[in-house]
Amino acid sequence: MKINPFIIYFIGFFLLASSTFGQNKILKGKVLDNKIPIVNAKIFFKNYEKESVFTDSEGNFMLSIPSSLQNNKEIKGVAKLPSGIKHTWKINQGNSSDFLEIDVAKAKEKYSKYKEKYKNDTIITQKNNKVDSFFVSNDDKTTTKNIESNQKNIDDNTQNNDNSETKLDVKKTIQQKSRTQIEKLKSLYQDFFTNEINPNTIQSDIDNLIFKLQKEQELIFSRNQIIQKEIISIRQKIKDNPNMPEKQRDDLKNQILELEKQFNINNQNYEKFRETIQKELDSLKKIAGIQEDFLKKYRYSFYIFGSIILVLVFFIGFYFYVARIRLKQRNNLALLNQQIEGQKIELLEKNEELNQQSEELKAQQETILETNQTLENKNKHITDSIEAAKELQKTIFPNREKWTTILPNSFILFKPKDIVSGDFYYLAMQNNKIIVAVVDCTGHGAPGALMTMLGNSLLNEIIYVEKITNADAILNQLNKKVCATLDFMGKSGTKSGMDMNLLVFDNETKIVECAGAKNEIYYFDNNDTSEIQIIGVTRRGIAAAEDTIFEKKIIDINQKDITFYLTTDGFQDQFGGEKNLKIQKNGLKKLLTDNHQKKLNEQKNIFSNYLENWKGSHEQIDDICLVGIKF
Repeated sequence: MKINPFIIYFIGFFLLASSTFGQNKILKGKVLDNKIPIVNAKIFFKNYEKESVFTDSEGNFMLSIPSSLQNNKEIKGVAKLPSGIKHTWKINQGNSSDFLEIDVAKAKEKYSKYKEKYKNDTIITQKNNKVDSFFVSNDDKTTTKNIESNQKNIDDNTQNNDNSETKLDVKKTIQQKSRTQIEKLKSLYQDFFTNEINPNTIQSDIDNLIFKLQKEQELIFSRNQIIQKEIISIRQKIKDNPNMPEKQRDDLKNQILELEKQFNINNQNYEKFRETIQKELDSLKKIAGIQEDFLKKYRYSFYIFGSIILVLVFFIGFYFYVARIRLKQRNNLALLNQQIEGQKIELLEKNEELNQQSEELKAQQETILETNQTLENKNKHITDSIEAAKELQKTIFPNREKWTTILPNSFILFKPKDIVSGDFYYLAMQNNKIIVAVVDCTGHGAPGALMTMLGNSLLNEIIYVEKITNADAILNQLNKKVCATLDFMGKSGTKSGMDMNLLVFDNETKIVECAGAKNEIYYFDNNDTSEIQIIGVTRRGIAAAEDTIFEKKIIDINQKDITFYLTTDGFQDQFGGEKNLKIQKNGLKKLLTDNHQKKLNEQKNIFSNYLENWKGSHEQIDDICLVGIKF
């Protein structure tokens, strides 16, 4: 088949030309308010709000015109200001100008007149003391809550000013500050959306971060509102009872100081959370900048690449032309060599059988080698994945330095069966209480490790978010959450769950709350007796049944020398010894009884050596976790 080189040239030019057309048109513009640039205004076409962009620090924007609108003579759009005001604009694609100026002055003037009419819907007044005030606007249906957090001095003479109420001005407070912070965060990525690219994934991540920040803000506001109401109530009580005893008055003042302290802590927690979100948004903005630089380089490279393609097309055409000439020469040589080839046929046929046998052997050998290589690659991939999972699982375990700081007189004996473990130990501090747990999740290896991540996450949520610190309440709440999670994942019919024991030590009262799910808790009172004491626990594990009720037992350790032991069933279930039997509970109890009066770090070495000697050459059958503690 003869190929005309000019056809190849035509195809190359066609591919190059088609790659430069069909791109979306870009609308460039600027949003002004009486010639003043509007920052962070949301610009989008009507019915295409999902493809919106935001103005930069100079009010400029670049908006991609959807292909479905490019044939319309007139296109309408909306400019939504940060204050919520909307301004409708339109463009005529027949005009030669490709730059749009949007002046929102008239829209803001109309909105101000409307808002002035309903300006004073609700204003709550209070007395001379600085207290909460609220302003409600029916126009945008938002509520501004003003909270003065540093009210540390109480005026003892407020009883003489019962009739001196003064209307407080509406102040810009925490919610307005939070809105300002959110707008600053949005400004970090608004430039990204004004580019010609449309990274939907990064936009979605940023929206999620902003949503999290808003949710955290709402949570802090609701808590601070409750605190502020309590402060107002206490102050009113002081004012209404001028003859109140001095001691009672001081107690009420102390309550106010504690509430104000909690109020400040809530604000500090919110600021830390906001700083974390801002760092993540900064990272996303850097990614967007990298993508923009890449596209600029890509456009420049594209033109160079196009030129190279033209040169290549020319040489390819010339190559085919030369190939045609050489093909004729080869045909002539083929005729001359035909006789020689006929003589070689007989030799080739004789060698064919030998070659076929040799190829079959080589094929079999290659198949075996490929199979072995595949198995090695898969095994390496699985091992690497599990090693990575091990590093990830390490993040849920308490930092050893933190553990020894909080519990200096303790030890941890932790021996996973595989690379990752289904057992984990847990440490938390909340409300001046130390919370320690040892948890045995269903299974070991990767399945058990997944359950440890779930258990650790739910314990953090219960203790740090829901502020639950009672031992029985923690287990009851954990049971409900694990059941709900497994039911959501469609695993409610499986035997997945957790066995655990848990201690909650109150630093103030010197009381330890003990609770467990299936696994018993052991302790020794060295001042009273050297016999082992067993704390009975609920015989069901976590997620065994949603209606399970876990109970706690309280032990007063004030001026007592008490050692607690928390353990999973891996230690007692290990096979070994001369008769290859389990250690069992009685063996573990005897081991604890014989060594409980020794130093805890010495006990760890004794238990570890005993386990290794008992196991010998036998395989470890389960994950092992044993923790000893003296509070």
